[in-house]
Amino acid sequence: MLRSSRGLCKVSQEAFVNLEAHLKSQLIYSTIYHLYFNPLSKYPGPFWAKISSWPSFYHAIKCDRHIWIWQCFQIYGITSILELCQNTQLLIVCLRADTPEGSKVRLNSNTVLFNTPRAYRDIYNYKANVKKNKTHDAWRRNEGDANTLNVTDVAIHAQKRRLLNTVFTERSVRSAAVFIIKHLDRWNELTVSGEDWSEPTDLTKWTDCLVFDILGDLCFGKSFDIKEPGENPFKVMPEAIISYMKFWHPVRSCFVHQECYSYIF
Repeated sequence: MLRSSRGLCKVSQEAFVNLEAHLKSQLIYSTIYHLYFNPLSKYPGPFWAKISSWPSFYHAIKCDRHIWIWQCFQIYGITSILELCQNTQLLIVCLRADTPEGSKVRLNSNTVLFNTPRAYRDIYNYKANVKKNKTHDAWRRNEGDANTLNVTDVAIHAQKRRLLNTVFTERSVRSAAVFIIKHLDRWNELTVSGEDWSEPTDLTKWTDCLVFDILGDLCFGKSFDIKEPGENPFKVMPEAIISYMKFWHPVRSCFVHQECYSYIF
């Protein structure tokens, strides 16, 4: 029995050593690949973000990922421009806001963000040579649940988009101004009601009420009346959606492969 226990302990030790060696080799291989051989390796970005999704996950948990992304563009975008201009005397010209060389940042091993009107047009144009990641299929309840947000098939997406284009014409968008102005006037009236000083108001939540009422009127033909005084079962809706997004956004930013657009200037 004693010999059997020693033999088992020795086997477990060897298995642990082999597992440790395997994990180290995988880590080294992954790091070298993402830094030098990944198709996105030429794009500037934070070192740790190039080899891992954890920086993005960390900032998503802190709810400051949008600030982190802005900082990355400020740091690595300008660095890219300076490298481009180091052999010229046209630094001021190169630092223009529409300079494409400083408008792309790699935020993890599979993601590059672009920050120019041209990139937006080229990526979201209906003739663009890009495709949504397959992870969008996970949000579909069944095969028939296809819309412009979750469908990945290019042909089906184009069909859905053509239907929306008939709605979002300049004339139809201008006609929505009547509903928006009506809700804004009522929101302002409730915000400044009374002659004395009112109790402090969380403008973030108060603005959410305005937005949801406008969306209800435009999308469903009936306002949710969340901003109105009194009991209303719909008043929990903004907070419920925000809580849901706070949970899923960090998970998706780390564990789900994000869209990687192959865009070449």
